[in-house]
Amino acid sequence: MIQLKAAATRLLVNEGIHPFQYLKPADGPPPKCFAKGEWKVFLDSSEDVHRAIRYVENNPIKDGLPPKRWPFVQPPTV
Repeated sequence: MIQLKAAATRLLVNEGIHPFQYLKPADGPPPKCFAKGEWKVFLDSSEDVHRAIRYVENNPIKDGLPPKRWPFVQPPTV
């Protein structure tokens, strides 16, 4: 997880889209933008996967935003 967060941070900085880049000191890295630790969830069944997809798709709606769709998330075929 540490390596994933570090690589993601490097990409955000390189792309100029780090959310805290305006706080970056001249002689150091920007503030961390990821939470400490990690949350491991195992999706052991198709029901788990479908529940997780519904959660992610509906999450913006809870904040009054339109639902978000991604081309790599496809409806179940069963």
